[in-house]
Amino acid sequence: MKRKLVTVLMIASLGMMTVAGCSKKDKASAEATEAATEPATEITISADTPTVPVPEPEPVYEEPVYEEPEVTVPEETVDEYGMASIDEIKMYATEAVRMRREPNTDAEIAGKLAAGDEVTAIAKSSDWHRVVNKNGDTVYVKSEYLTETKPETKTEETTAENTDNNAEATTSDTSAADAAAQQAADQQAASQKALEEAAAKQLAEQQAAAQQLAEQQVAAAAASAGATYNLNGLTVNAAEYKDLLDTWRYATANGTDEEAKEIVLHHPAADLEAVLKAHGLR
Repeated sequence: MKRKLVTVLMIASLGMMTVAGCSKKDKASAEATEAATEPATEITISADTPTVPVPEPEPVYEEPVYEEPEVTVPEETVDEYGMASIDEIKMYATEAVRMRREPNTDAEIAGKLAAGDEVTAIAKSSDWHRVVNKNGDTVYVKSEYLTETKPETKTEETTAENTDNNAEATTSDTSAADAAAQQAADQQAASQKALEEAAAKQLAEQQAAAQQLAEQQVAAAAASAGATYNLNGLTVNAAEYKDLLDTWRYATANGTDEEAKEIVLHHPAADLEAVLKAHGLR
């Protein structure tokens, strides 16, 4: 009986302890819930409280990454002849070649190029070039006959060599040519001398004839200085006679003394004397 009483007491104690523990848990849970629902307390920072600056993080240098630019290569287009356009380039014929109206050996011939002739290439295919010739015509030439290398001109050495060869070729003829030239010069000098002598002789003869004529005129003037002339009854001396002839000489055809005398004789003596007085000869 006593043992049963002890057991009942123990069970009762355990039940009370369990109830007490549950009450504590419920109280703690209620307090936690209340604390969570209460508004937060506002914290005011006084102006006197120093502000501690927060350092900014240093920038991190990043190595730039170079990206290769994308290059777009245009697609090559060809025309109905299968020719693609190219940048204009100067080309030269390697030898004589025909130009065609179309890139075909059966096409119409548009002319010929001599070796070294220059054209401007503007398109090409595997076998042909489209070119513009010196006349501005667009034609076609087989590619195998064209080159971008300008042909070399004759060098100074080649020119000098040709000059030397020409000099050697003419050396043997130098003496004969000099002799012929000297002979021609001597003949020309002789001919010139003969012409000069003939001219001098002719001049001397002309001067002698002029001198003789002057002497004859002086003699005639001296002979006629004392002579007198009768003109329609008017006697005049040589000076008066000459003055009258000179007065009417303008009316003659050839200006000779005989023609002037005929006109003078058509005037009466009174008119002739009046002319002489007017001229101060009477």
